[in-house]
Amino acid sequence: MKKILSASLAFILIALTFTGCMFLNFTEQQTVNFYVDGKLYTKASVDYGDAVIEPPCPDKAYHVFTGWYSGDLRFNFATPIIANLNLYAHFTLDAEAATERISETAAKSTVTVLNKSYNSSMGGFIETESQTSQGSGVVIDISGGWCYVLTNYHVIAKEEGFANQAISVEDPWGNKFDARIYKHRNLTEEAANESYDLALICFQYDTAKLKHSLCEIELGEDPKNGDSIISLGTPDGMKNFLTCGEIIMYQKINTEKNDTMDFEAIVHSAIINHGSSGGPLVDPHGRLVGLNFAGSENLTYGCAIPISIINEFLDIYVYVD
Repeated sequence: MKKILSASLAFILIALTFTGCMFLNFTEQQTVNFYVDGKLYTKASVDYGDAVIEPPCPDKAYHVFTGWYSGDLRFNFATPIIANLNLYAHFTLDAEAATERISETAAKSTVTVLNKSYNSSMGGFIETESQTSQGSGVVIDISGGWCYVLTNYHVIAKEEGFANQAISVEDPWGNKFDARIYKHRNLTEEAANESYDLALICFQYDTAKLKHSLCEIELGEDPKNGDSIISLGTPDGMKNFLTCGEIIMYQKINTEKNDTMDFEAIVHSAIINHGSSGGPLVDPHGRLVGLNFAGSENLTYGCAIPISIINEFLDIYVYVD
């Protein structure tokens, strides 16, 4: 009799415990949070087992909304909600709208940089041998009759075995200008540093004599992983070669030409080619977020110097009291 009673009591206790848990689950409301670019967009409270109503589509400039995601999967709004849930907005770049924007901003600040290393004789009157390389650059300032162009150190470095060099810049409309490496009046060093792989060059610039004028690019902020970006450059002499992609990661990168870079570079999926070095990496608004310096041989990714590192370089060599 005692055994039967004990068994009955145990069954009742288990049933009560089970029923109590189910009762709590069915009456407790679940919270669904909706995030856009890491910030809370809205949230909803849902009864256990009910579906959540999809909120209005969020807007993001120069992007198209593609849905709410949980991890890598697009969320089905017919799914019963049985636990608290975070959902994240996914977007794709509106390439047409972004290209139109950039054609009025960053495209007018992207230039070709030509670097000729040469030897001469007869007091410099006769050029005996030369080698010319080509890269890209971006205008960061126009003031006092001068234009200032940011590019890579390896784009303007003099080739070994040559005594002289001549740097020139060509704008998108075919105008050419003799340039030189910038040096602040209070510094002994020119604004060119191999460890940053950055250089600032300058040339005299009279907009009154030109039909079309270059523009200063607006500076942005370091992009985050997954952000949409656009790469511009002048590979093989092409003007404003533009490709779209996104930020893959930040990673330290060493190249064949430079193994001294001691910062995490941007790795992105916007294809770049030979001659794109020194070209701007911009956000969909056309703001400078990086400067391209290398790409993979199979053209699957590019590498850029983040704007925070660019600002650090400018603080050392340009913004000096």
